[in-house]
Amino acid sequence: MQITAGLNWLLTNPFRNDLGVDVLNASLGGRGYNPYLCQILANARNSPGTGLVAAIGNSGLLGINNHGSPGNYDIMLGIGAVDNTDNVAPFSDWGTVPQSSGVSKPDLSAPGVAIVSSVPGGGYLSMSGTSMAAPIVAGAAALLIQQNPALSFNVPGLFGRVLSFLRPFSIPANQGRGGAGVLDLTNI
Repeated sequence: MQITAGLNWLLTNPFRNDLGVDVLNASLGGRGYNPYLCQILANARNSPGTGLVAAIGNSGLLGINNHGSPGNYDIMLGIGAVDNTDNVAPFSDWGTVPQSSGVSKPDLSAPGVAIVSSVPGGGYLSMSGTSMAAPIVAGAAALLIQQNPALSFNVPGLFGRVLSFLRPFSIPANQGRGGAGVLDLTNI
C-alpha cells in the first residue's frame, strides 16, 4: 500500500513546470506479477510518459525465469548486473516475461557488483545487486534528457525510445544473459 501510494504521489505531483517525472527507478524487489502495481506503472508510462527502469532481480543462481518484479513487467526497462569486466553477475536474473508473448529480460545491463553507495545513518558501503545497476541506467537516461530535452519521455508516445536512445551507449555483453548490452558510461 505504501509503495503504490508513493508512486501515485510521485506521478501526480507537478515537477519542472508541470512536465512531470521523466525517469522513475522502481527497483522494489517483489516476486511474481502484481496486476495493480503493473496498472499504476502502465499509467505512468502512458501519461505523463515517464520512463520506467527497474532491477530484474538477484535470483539468477536459481536458473532462468526467476526474475523479480516490477523489472519483469513488459512495460519496464528491466536491468541486469555486470561486474567490472562486463561479465554478467551470476546472481543477475534472466528469462522471458510470463505475461507477454516472449519478451526477454533483462533489457540492458549495467555495473552492479561492488558498487559503493551511501547507507542510512551516514557512511558508505560496497554492495552488489541489480538494484545497484538500475539507478545507474536511470541516471544515464536523466543525463541524456538533460543534454537533449527533446528526448524527454513526457512527449506523448516516446516511451518506447528509452532503450533505443540508451542502446548506442552500450557495448555487447560478454554473455547472452546481458540483454541488449552493457551500458557504457564513457560516451555519455
